[in-house]
Amino acid sequence: MKSYSYILNPPPIVSLEDNFSTNVNPLGPPEWVLEYIKENCTNILSYPQLWHQECDKAVATELGVDPECHIAIPGTSQFFSNLPMLFDSSKNQIKKQKWSSFRPTFWEYSLTAKLNGIEFCEFPIDIRKQDGFFNENSFFNFLDKHKPTLLFLCTPNNPTGHFLSPDFVRGLSIRYKDMEIILDLTYSFFEANFCDYITLISKKSKNITAVVSYSKFFCLPGLRIGSVIFSSYKTAERYRKLLGPLRLNIFSERILPRLLRDQQYICHTKNFFCDEWNFFIKKMGEYDLKWIKSVSTTTCFRLFFLETNGNYNRFLDNSSFVAEKLYSIHGIRVCDGRFYGINDAVRIRIGVRKANLKLIEALKSLENLTL
Repeated sequence: MKSYSYILNPPPIVSLEDNFSTNVNPLGPPEWVLEYIKENCTNILSYPQLWHQECDKAVATELGVDPECHIAIPGTSQFFSNLPMLFDSSKNQIKKQKWSSFRPTFWEYSLTAKLNGIEFCEFPIDIRKQDGFFNENSFFNFLDKHKPTLLFLCTPNNPTGHFLSPDFVRGLSIRYKDMEIILDLTYSFFEANFCDYITLISKKSKNITAVVSYSKFFCLPGLRIGSVIFSSYKTAERYRKLLGPLRLNIFSERILPRLLRDQQYICHTKNFFCDEWNFFIKKMGEYDLKWIKSVSTTTCFRLFFLETNGNYNRFLDNSSFVAEKLYSIHGIRVCDGRFYGINDAVRIRIGVRKANLKLIEALKSLENLTL
């Protein structure tokens, strides 16, 4: 057997089955994807198509959007990092830009602003309310005061799971015509109303740009696949030139259109998440887990609040304690809420049935943990 000791070995990781901290589909990728890569691995010797016209057009067709306004991208991180240059114009230099978002939300928005010296202002939401989690008039006053040139809206919001309706986003784009709205629909792709947002952008808006990562839904984070849908073909063309003629690897380019046509996998995944959440919440009740509960109804992940009310181990309302003990004792990963500035909550992505039972039993065992 040949030795490949010179190849960088990855650090030990928790198996996907026991890693509830990542929002990657626990079902694994479609079987045909792995078979295709294995059978066509020699394609790695070839460049992908210049400018990826066929892939962009095919994906746009599946999404039902104007091909001139759609660009396939290698995940969302690159898109966020390129935003300062995309919206850098003679009247809106980087130093004059001001970005905004809700708080808490996905961390890459503020990080990109910080790395580019862009002022970033945040509007706090009530993370414990499913409905009415912010006051619209107060939010409008916030926008009127700070006058951001760009607003990030993640729906459902990561990590809280709050939804923003298409009607609200539409009204916001009309009220603030000079403000660019970046709508992060990565987790909306898990939901039933994903197409409603796409319709909003492609037919009714002028200042909304939607970004989607498919990597998590199809369990292909290593391939880095996503889309950007612009409301303006001029902005799309400017971004296309910014990225250059080769932005996707050859496997991403050829696989992405077929992924969006795989309705069997898509429907199976959505049904799986719905069934497993129903099972998970029911089992939590049967195990009498009263100190951890969620108010969200999102498909992929949910934020669970830790509330002992003095009836349990006093450390069970500490997210870092719960996350660390689940890992050190049971080998289970959950997302520590402190990563988002929330000290008494953990974010959990639902898993396969066997793993879900293991997590529930592990949570129950923490009640009797002797320190």
